[in-house]
Amino acid sequence: MAGASASSAWLQLEMAESLVAAGPGEGYRALVCLFLGGGNDSFNMLMPNETSEYTDYSTARGGTGAGGLAIPQSNLLPIGDVTGRSFGLHPSMTQLRTLYNAGEVAFVANVGSLVEPVDKAIFEAYDNRLPLGLFSHADLARQWQTAMPRSRDDITGWGGRMADILTDPSRRFDPIALSIAIDSTNLFQAATYANPYIVGAGGTEERDGYFSEWSRDRIFRAAHEKMLARNEQNLVKRTHSLMTKQAIEAALTYNAATANVTLATVFPETYLGQQMERIARTIAAHESLDHNRQTFFVNYGNWDLHGDLLGPHAANLAEVDAALAAFYASMVELGLADCVTTFTASDFGRTLAGNGQGSDHGWGGNQIVMGGGVNGGRIYGDYPLSLAPGSPLDVGRGRLIPTVSVDQYAAELSMWFGIGNNADLETILPNIRKFYSTGASGTPLGMFS
Repeated sequence: MAGASASSAWLQLEMAESLVAAGPGEGYRALVCLFLGGGNDSFNMLMPNETSEYTDYSTARGGTGAGGLAIPQSNLLPIGDVTGRSFGLHPSMTQLRTLYNAGEVAFVANVGSLVEPVDKAIFEAYDNRLPLGLFSHADLARQWQTAMPRSRDDITGWGGRMADILTDPSRRFDPIALSIAIDSTNLFQAATYANPYIVGAGGTEERDGYFSEWSRDRIFRAAHEKMLARNEQNLVKRTHSLMTKQAIEAALTYNAATANVTLATVFPETYLGQQMERIARTIAAHESLDHNRQTFFVNYGNWDLHGDLLGPHAANLAEVDAALAAFYASMVELGLADCVTTFTASDFGRTLAGNGQGSDHGWGGNQIVMGGGVNGGRIYGDYPLSLAPGSPLDVGRGRLIPTVSVDQYAAELSMWFGIGNNADLETILPNIRKFYSTGASGTPLGMFS
């Protein structure tokens, strides 16, 4: 622990020094996690487009006819990769395709929760070398957010552990933490000290009428403040008074910091669009909020499409496409595109084999990473060479063994965010040494310059 604390102190000092020398926006970084709750059928988001590989994909998905889940090859949005292989995006993803071709978006192929590298023999043994509760929503979503594949007891997430390391000890209990969640609690940002500040898509609620100048409201405010100022002997009452006072002050501080932010970028009038706009406004106000590191979390659900995949999945991807494109445009507008990385996560991928109209719980899946700092226009990890039924990674019905672990994905993002390649990385990701040697040159995936 002493070594981790020392390295954290050095990191904070280096960050502070860089800010002194930097201009506006320099030295600032933000990670935005868009969690696609329910399990995104991501092999219908990013598909092979070379003829034989597409044929394997289409066969695994039951073809393009009645009851089949394959997207017709003529409808794919073609993209290339540095490997020379040809891929296609879902036809709903027109704007993300443009950003991919511009080098601002990348994909990470076949990511999933792993305890250690796995093959079919290990899977068939079904022992403690596999994630706990494999194929379960609750377990796999938890593991994505905690990076603890063999535990249901962990109460902190890898984002929260980053926040604990990066937050100055004197600010550990600040009401407005460096972690901000939009409309929901989550495990990703759960921390020992620096727990997230939760805001709504429209901001954070202030106590109704509390600062009104109507005489009735002034009387109420005076009485309430007198009550909060009492020197309570009871610890519970004293803590309640302190937390209530902090919540009132935090709402005022946050709303004041974000109220005057002006964005020319027009966001879609969808719930996800408004949530991403809230993040953009908060990022624009990071100097007023006095944070040079921030994490954000949005949970966008409705991906558990057992009974009807094709139409709802296309609509979901269209909403993601529009919201992420607007968000990236807003970061360009603010001059912060290089400072903000947005990444997706999801419970699991889904079965390639259909069940009549939809797909079921799988394992490995594909993820989106977006930002000016990303070496985009390519696919990281190992996209399966074949998606044919019975392929080396298929453990049944097109459930694919991941070839990139959550730990590798999280380490790549954590290191970009400012976590050193040292004991801090192992504190955040206790399982990382199964996949990557801390202290090694380079990063697990090489997504950032």
